Amino acid sequence: IMLCLAATANANIQMHYAGNPNYPMVSVHQGHVLYVDKTSISVQLYNPPQYRLAIATFYAPDDGHGPVSNYHSVSFSYDYDCPAMYSDANEYHEYIDPAADSGRPNYELLRIGEAAFYIEYGIKFYGRYNWKSSNTGYYENHFPDEFYATLKGE
Repeated sequence: IMLCLAATANANIQMHYAGNPNYPMVSVHQGHVLYVDKTSISVQLYNPPQYRLAIATFYAPDDGHGPVSNYHSVSFSYDYDCPAMYSDANEYHEYIDPAADSGRPNYELLRIGEAAFYIEYGIKFYGRYNWKSSNTGYYENHFPDEFYATLKGE
């Protein structure tokens, strides 16, 4: 019964806001869905292996069926060779830990930063590796194939 309820709950979440593939879901928490606006992406630095991108995000309540709120831009810096991702979302240069578990504050930033890089360049950033979780001690990947399929509009 629980599996059926979980499948039904996930079926109600809009993977793309208003059905528009330009607004893919990157995270959901207690019925509030976080989307990115693919049309807003801005390349601020392109000097491989160094990159800097900005992308707009917004929330929609009621499993993505509610009105848009908190539309704002977030900037990320990337070093592809290390690899290391940083965010300026909190007004300082914050390292985004790829081993963070879903209960940690930078988990949404991790998903937004991964989405921005994949949308702009079509390649995975942290998603190309499994990382040892600081919570479980196991090697995990926070980015299943469905995450990237949603970003592509599927």
